[in-house]
Amino acid sequence: TTEEGHKLTGLAVYDDGDVPITLNWAEYYATVEEEAFRLFETEKFCLFFGGDHSVTIPLSRAYGRHFKGKKIGIIHFDSHPDLCDEYDGSKWSHACPFRRAVEDVIAPENLAQVGIRSYEQEEIDFYQANPELLLLRAYDVFHLGWKTACEKLKEKFADYDAVYISLDIDVLDPAFAPGTGTPEAGGLSSRELMEIIKVLVESLPIVGMDIVE
Repeated sequence: TTEEGHKLTGLAVYDDGDVPITLNWAEYYATVEEEAFRLFETEKFCLFFGGDHSVTIPLSRAYGRHFKGKKIGIIHFDSHPDLCDEYDGSKWSHACPFRRAVEDVIAPENLAQVGIRSYEQEEIDFYQANPELLLLRAYDVFHLGWKTACEKLKEKFADYDAVYISLDIDVLDPAFAPGTGTPEAGGLSSRELMEIIKVLVESLPIVGMDIVE
């Protein structure tokens, strides 16, 4: 049942299992991309569970391949922008998935980020160079309210063919999600996040989602 007490009937859920892990990152990401692409091809809602947020690099590429030629967007929930070109010597770092996304999958104008509250200088520079990217910081969600945040997201993506959500659990305040790798104070509450996700799924063409970190 839902939290409101509504019974879920006729809902079919299929677990496709895990992608075999290898430390050859090029090979691993290629496998993840192909497996995700295969799942998108089923035209079902796809939910991916990660560890490291870098897994969104191949997931977003699979999303972009399946919806090629369509107007597509990404809504990214996180405490960090993950827009670094390179981090710790790697372009495939958990700090880089959305820099890769705006290079390979979408334009910055097709990206929205929610809950951000910790930055590298190059990410601030990226925001200044790309003001068309919708940024709703944790500060903004708190002061404007989650309903206003939803309205801004609905307005931005109203005419899109498909939208993908990438959710880093550290978008939540550490009071709600203390067990993540890079916690940042001042995040969203569990209630705020749940309400925003519910509104987006009801209002926009959400076709897939990952939950990471």
